[in-house]
Amino acid sequence: MKPVQKISQQEKESQAADPYSVPMANSEVVVADAMPRMLKIRFFNLRDAGRELKFFLHTKTHPLHHYTLFHDREYDLPEEVVHHLEGMGSMGNTCMVPIRKDRIAADGIQSESYIHSWKSMFQCKFIRQL
Repeated sequence: MKPVQKISQQEKESQAADPYSVPMANSEVVVADAMPRMLKIRFFNLRDAGRELKFFLHTKTHPLHHYTLFHDREYDLPEEVVHHLEGMGSMGNTCMVPIRKDRIAADGIQSESYIHSWKSMFQCKFIRQL
């Protein structure tokens, strides 16, 4: 066991403001207030079919976690991770690609490019649990 270190008042306030910014020792245990809702999905990599997807994600209710997902395999993932992969998360369109189209500009001579819609790079199909 490591000896207890004295923490200054300023460090306590910074920990209270953002508990994930403090590096944790290997012997510390994270206690969560609530478990995130888990979804059973089948993952499809539409960007690089057949390749694994490696990423890490940290949200308000989910601590930093590294993920490795393989194409056409089943996983139990937190709801926030699934929303992030499908581009519906609070972080915006991070896992989506814009589909661009051309139209005639206001002057009627030149064309301009605009974002017509968004396409998801990854797909998560939900699996019904009986």
